[in-house]
Amino acid sequence: MEFQVAGKKVVLRERISLGDGYNIIGLFSSIDSNDLRTSIPIMAKMIESWEFEGDPSDSAAYDKLDVLIEIIPMSRKINARINALMSGLNEDEEEPEKN
Repeated sequence: MEFQVAGKKVVLRERISLGDGYNIIGLFSSIDSNDLRTSIPIMAKMIESWEFEGDPSDSAAYDKLDVLIEIIPMSRKINARINALMSGLNEDEEEPEKN
């Protein structure tokens, strides 16, 4: 999956092996909405490549990104993608209504 943030392409990994993602659910659940730094480890696991400066797997590369224009939009896209994958949905599908 790829998307644009601040006019730059961000590509998410299609697959994350158990060896690389054994702790991904813990990372996802440890995100604190009051501290954006807590979203960096999951972003580093999920992002395969980007057009920003630096390596997306290096947490130091996020220090130079703009919080409002780059970090928050990227984090929201990644969170939505993880939620869709964990619920077995494609990003274009919606969950069926429960009766």
